[in-house]
Amino acid sequence: MLIPIYILSAAALGPCGDIQQTERKILAGDVEHTIIQDTLETLTGLDMRRVGHFCETALVGSVLTIKRLKNPLDPNSHVYFGTGLGEVQKTMSIFKQTLDSEGDAVSPYSFINSIGSTTSFYIAKTAGLKSRSITACQDELSFEWALKLACNAIEDKDTNSAMAGGADEFSVPHKEHRRRLLLDDEQIMGEGSGWLYLSGERDSAIGEVIEVRYLPFTGADDAHKWAREVSNVCKPYLAGKPPFLLPGFRVNAGRLDALTKAIPGVKVRRYLDYCGCFHTAAAFAVASVFDTPHKSDSIYLHVNSDIEGRTMAVVFKAYGIGGGG
Repeated sequence: MLIPIYILSAAALGPCGDIQQTERKILAGDVEHTIIQDTLETLTGLDMRRVGHFCETALVGSVLTIKRLKNPLDPNSHVYFGTGLGEVQKTMSIFKQTLDSEGDAVSPYSFINSIGSTTSFYIAKTAGLKSRSITACQDELSFEWALKLACNAIEDKDTNSAMAGGADEFSVPHKEHRRRLLLDDEQIMGEGSGWLYLSGERDSAIGEVIEVRYLPFTGADDAHKWAREVSNVCKPYLAGKPPFLLPGFRVNAGRLDALTKAIPGVKVRRYLDYCGCFHTAAAFAVASVFDTPHKSDSIYLHVNSDIEGRTMAVVFKAYGIGGGG
């Protein structure tokens, strides 16, 4: 980054409705949908019955992030929202109702809510934001691109602050949704959201985004070459202290092994055990790092690839208690 991009607050919602560390649990298998409508209405004080589960998932995370701010929300903050598949359940429902000649007429709200950008509108409207709202859809790298856009906007002085987040839901039957995600049999399917509130001002910061780097590899690239390039993204910032590594669900065993060898002393945190696999699991990974305060400053590296092997690396720091960089 050309200038420091500070993280002022963060929140992550897991597939079991978990919003804090004490509620997180290791998943034993694909989970069923958790009803979060009451949680959302408690947080907002609004009747949100017309929005779908996908929108609820995004909103719980974004509203919590704003509530955790120590300073007043800037109404001119931008919103950058990443999603891989968007409103899966609403879209499937529309097709089913439309193709069923004996079914009832499709509700206009169903059409409106099936559009991915509608969720970013709800996020901005619920928060009272009056500025730019953008949805990024780049498969497994959707959150990373949303985060990069947010950081670029602050660097370029387009805004002083921005919300950057991601969310995805799964649909039923599970077997069909697993095919959409191209998951291996041993991978657990999940859903959730994660959000960061970013600023160019350091006051009350809990961390900072150091680097968001796109690496245009293909699936045929050598794992060791890939690992060297990824490790080079974070090495300038380590100062002799190994980082925590957060590997995404497209990082296969060969690449993970090569990367752990390329960064001596790296500590692997398998966050997918808690949220499962979904396109914007990276948002949950980054935001959940801030579930509890850190005793000392810690560097994290999140890395994931899309199905073609293109990779994005996110380097960020969580400040220790009384630290702040």
